[in-house]
Amino acid sequence: MIVLCTYSLQESRTVDMIDVARAHQCTIALRNGNWEFIETPELKQAKREIRRLNSALDILSKPFPGH
Repeated sequence: MIVLCTYSLQESRTVDMIDVARAHQCTIALRNGNWEFIETPELKQAKREIRRLNSALDILSKPFPGH
């Protein structure tokens, strides 16, 4: 499921925007005319763990020499 939450910058304080970014796994924000994708540290760690496990699976899925 993908959910889009929008917030008015004119009605929000900086601390509110930080709280919103922390409450979601990722945030997309328009900054200086460019869109930025902001991830939480937990999401970044989960992606690293997935890459690590995929690498281990790649190694284990290959036949061992002589077997």
